[in-house]
Amino acid sequence: MEQGSAFTLAFTAFLSVFREGAEVVLFYQPMLSEGNPGMVWAGFGVGCVLLVFVYLAITRLSIKLPIKVFFTATSILMAVMCVSFLGSGIKELAEGNVFDLALRVPGVPENDVIQIFGIYPWLETLLPQLILAIILLVTFLIAHYRGKMDALKAQLAKQ
Repeated sequence: MEQGSAFTLAFTAFLSVFREGAEVVLFYQPMLSEGNPGMVWAGFGVGCVLLVFVYLAITRLSIKLPIKVFFTATSILMAVMCVSFLGSGIKELAEGNVFDLALRVPGVPENDVIQIFGIYPWLETLLPQLILAIILLVTFLIAHYRGKMDALKAQLAKQ
């Protein structure tokens, strides 16, 4: 963008939309082929209705979204999802006989609620999740303090 390349911007936008479309196909195809088309269409319908309500709330009620809070919340949600997907992905690889889960961690409960977050009582899943969580936490802290430092510099520059 610094060089003014409209093609680069258009191509990046195309790849983003194309990737999202491919993900939708990859997620919905197994559900449709397993005989759950009703659930797919129900989810689609609920999503459309919710989008209409959100649209009406924002446009008719003049609800202003606090951008900083919104992006902070979505960033935290994405970080939690990354850790969850990492644990679930490693567990799926083990179930696909790519490798074995051999080191069970005592004291980590195993129930459906915890497994929703991709947390399993195996060292092979927990260690990479812990490493990723630490990286994400450090990244958030750096961004937070960098923002505070930039605000402080701007305040000092005004004086």
